[in-house]
Amino acid sequence: MGILDGIILGIVQGLTEFLPVSSTGHLDLTLLLLYLGEENTKSLVIFLHLSTVLAVLFYFRRDIAEILRVLFNRKIAKEQPGTIHLIKMIILGLCSTAVVYLIFKRILDQFLEKPQSSQIGIAFFFTAVVLIAIAFRKEGSLSEDGIKPWHAILIGVAQGIGIIPGVSRSGMTICMALLIGLSAPKAFRFSFLLLIPTIIAAWIYDVISNPNALSEIGRWDELLLGSIAAFFTALMAIYLLKGAVVKHKLWIFSIYLIPAGLFAVLYTFGG
Repeated sequence: MGILDGIILGIVQGLTEFLPVSSTGHLDLTLLLLYLGEENTKSLVIFLHLSTVLAVLFYFRRDIAEILRVLFNRKIAKEQPGTIHLIKMIILGLCSTAVVYLIFKRILDQFLEKPQSSQIGIAFFFTAVVLIAIAFRKEGSLSEDGIKPWHAILIGVAQGIGIIPGVSRSGMTICMALLIGLSAPKAFRFSFLLLIPTIIAAWIYDVISNPNALSEIGRWDELLLGSIAAFFTALMAIYLLKGAVVKHKLWIFSIYLIPAGLFAVLYTFGG
């Protein structure tokens, strides 16, 4: 793997981690196209994920600071019951995501072990259909204070479905949030506040489950340039996604996903 490969993978990871097009599916597909083995790129992928985590933490730093102040200051907590309610709903959403993962863990492990491009392509089609379908949904007016426990559970389940390569976590959570009636800006915010601890937990799990990956780091220039590319493209992706959600243009990503899915399916038979 060369420097260019690292930069390409960084750009792919950064752009697709938060845009509703599935970063896992794109990384797997890019590794196939570049003829790179998963074992040889494990260290780089872990660092790229860390870069996207840092990007989303930077973007939502004020929201995170507010939540932390409420959690660790009883006086502030009493004055902000809305934030306490939000935290409870995020925890409930995380629990439902974890339940979905644990229930389907064996199936997912088999699926994730060696994903075929045709499987990724079908998942792309599924994501595209969801994005198009939500375009016909009239925007609701539900605020974060109005989120009920079953709303949080449904959004968490939707995020759990995003574990499948080719199915977007951000796309599924935002679409479900819009479906239950959250306004577009609130759907974007709540989905990402739910996504942040999820991707942090996923990164920690990757590090723990691959203890040798970080000890087998090769060239630092590949890691550094790839990580920088991932950080800045991830920030750009968050801004692009927010604009698409607020302007009710999520369907526009299906214009890319449909041909990408077709390419992935045809690549299986062509390869």
